[in-house]
Amino acid sequence: MSRSHLERLGGVVATAIPRDSDGYIDRECPSADCHREFKILPGTGLKEPAPCICPYCGHSAESTEFTTETQRTYAIENAKAQVREAFQSDLRDMVGKLRASAPRGGMISVSFELKTSPIRRPFYGHHELETKLVCPKCDLFYAIFGKFAFCPDCGAHNSRQMFEVNLALVEKQLQIAANSFDPDLQRHLVENSLEDVVSAFDGFGRELIRVKASKIGQPTKADGLSFQSLAGAERRLLKDFSLSLDSLFDSGDYDFASRMFLQRHILAHKMGVIDAEYVSKSGDTAARVGHRLNPKSEEIRRLSTVLQGVANRLEGSL
Repeated sequence: MSRSHLERLGGVVATAIPRDSDGYIDRECPSADCHREFKILPGTGLKEPAPCICPYCGHSAESTEFTTETQRTYAIENAKAQVREAFQSDLRDMVGKLRASAPRGGMISVSFELKTSPIRRPFYGHHELETKLVCPKCDLFYAIFGKFAFCPDCGAHNSRQMFEVNLALVEKQLQIAANSFDPDLQRHLVENSLEDVVSAFDGFGRELIRVKASKIGQPTKADGLSFQSLAGAERRLLKDFSLSLDSLFDSGDYDFASRMFLQRHILAHKMGVIDAEYVSKSGDTAARVGHRLNPKSEEIRRLSTVLQGVANRLEGSL
């Protein structure tokens, strides 16, 4: 005896959660203080089973706990639709059998009609996230809002990865400047490159300290800390973490980097026009008040190299 359509479904109705066009699946942090969305690409990352980690807050739990509310609703509605479809199929089979056995050609005629409404499977919409990343430690492909994140598989933080990505973009920018025949564009690209190096280090440092402060249970220690001024960062690191930023530089590099950071300040806040404060603080004997700065590509490349070394030591010191 053949089984009915409902019986074929079994005791559990399976529902496949849709992936986006690139194969990523949605995840959502279960922590009450977070609930932010991210995506992972199944088949990448750690090969052995591991807890899932929220890329934003670092909350760790079983991967099943990261199911999104949209996925739960979709699974329920899709299961209901499957049951309805099976039930309607069983009704159609029943009506077919009744029609086949109904008397015909006599004084009594019996007819059967089945009216059903269309069953629509639920729609599943994907959110477009801002940044796609590949973890350099476990090769997980994942996507997030923003830029900085913990790897959802191995938990490695990507602040160093993003720092190096930004420095690589600076190098490309300097190469474009070197090949440009337009002096205004060339100057603009070089000036932007200096600002971008400082901004990359500032973003890296801020995120590194934020993660450190959270781990020691004192997140407010990261509030307002900036690496756009090396002297300011030096004071805060000494006060809150007993760490000297100056000590992380090789001999002579701290003074050089401080001068370049001051140049970035002039470009960002003074339209590149030298003021008396810059002359006083930088020790730049060639600088003239009222004249425009003229950042050099070779000095920006040196600053990039210096800061990569400092980033290594800063990571190792926290």
